[in-house]
Amino acid sequence: MITVAFHPQADILASGGVDSFGLWNYQTRKILHRIEQAELGDLAFHPSGKFIATACHEPEVKVWDIETAECYRVLQGHTSENWTVTFNPQGDLLASGGEDNSVRLWDFQAGECLHTLTGHTAAIACVAFSPDGLYLASASKDYTIRIWQVQTGECLRVLTNHTDLVNFVVFHPDVDRILLASCSHDETIRLWDTDFWICIKTLRPQRIYEGMNITNVTGVTVSQINALKSLGAVYSPSSATISAF
Repeated sequence: MITVAFHPQADILASGGVDSFGLWNYQTRKILHRIEQAELGDLAFHPSGKFIATACHEPEVKVWDIETAECYRVLQGHTSENWTVTFNPQGDLLASGGEDNSVRLWDFQAGECLHTLTGHTAAIACVAFSPDGLYLASASKDYTIRIWQVQTGECLRVLTNHTDLVNFVVFHPDVDRILLASCSHDETIRLWDTDFWICIKTLRPQRIYEGMNITNVTGVTVSQINALKSLGAVYSPSSATISAF
């Protein structure tokens, strides 16, 4: 399985895999529906719980009726595979993104694209609406997060503190807690103040050799030095002698 999501009201869990997605009653452990589809990148329930949207290895975003398991709507506009999809809290908008480097904002009822948000230079890994629905955050493999004004589609800010692929973004669910969290291949979690869109905290697990100074260590190879550095060791090549063997 690749992704899972809880139904907002009922005892239903959705799970997506390489060739299908399923809807489960997690209390009885019985599968309610199994729907064949290309490999899923993401799925999201509508706030009403009546629909579920799927992003997969296809350009189309599909919306399914939970009760009948029939395709309710197909949203066409992306030119490559999709990886992420989410509804706004009000349920009237849907955002999607993927390999074509763009984010699209859809009118859910009309099935029409309202805005195509461009500026990222690599695939979109995740999109997330703020709890008041005013902003959309997009995380990308270009190492950045972009903040968009939903009503106009304008990019308000580009957050550049991460040093590797940004995998996921999420707003704090409490509208009064002005926080956005992001995680990255750079092994950090960053917390952002959403009033000023600045990084206020960086969380990183303690690595096994964090802070250990290996500058004057001898009898180790270059590859060993690099391995120790990746585990948190500190090395200053200007004053070190490496014995290569």
